[in-house]
Amino acid sequence: MGGAIVTLAGCALLGDRAVAGGQRAVAVAAGAGAPPFALWRGVVAIGLLAVVGLLPAWRLAGRRPVALFLAPCLGGAIAGVSAAVTVGVASEPLRWFVAFAAAANAAAAASLAA
Repeated sequence: MGGAIVTLAGCALLGDRAVAGGQRAVAVAAGAGAPPFALWRGVVAIGLLAVVGLLPAWRLAGRRPVALFLAPCLGGAIAGVSAAVTVGVASEPLRWFVAFAAAANAAAAASLAA
């Protein structure tokens, strides 16, 4: 029973790339190897969070190197707030993420202009 659950979870992670009755999915779920696109998904996600948080991080930290490390953290905070609002309101998360990202960047740009 436990193997079937791992297989189903692995197939859900791999999507249409599951082969041979979920054998690769079981291997991935057991930690034998990650699908080749998993690393790129992580890089794209961190890149998106860094882009979203870059202007607020630059405003908070100035032109110091810590701003580069602060940007994904602030983007993650924006994503966390949008996820919390999504759960509370029961709506679509992308809509709230875009709204909060635009608001944070607009506030940072306004504080730069002032």
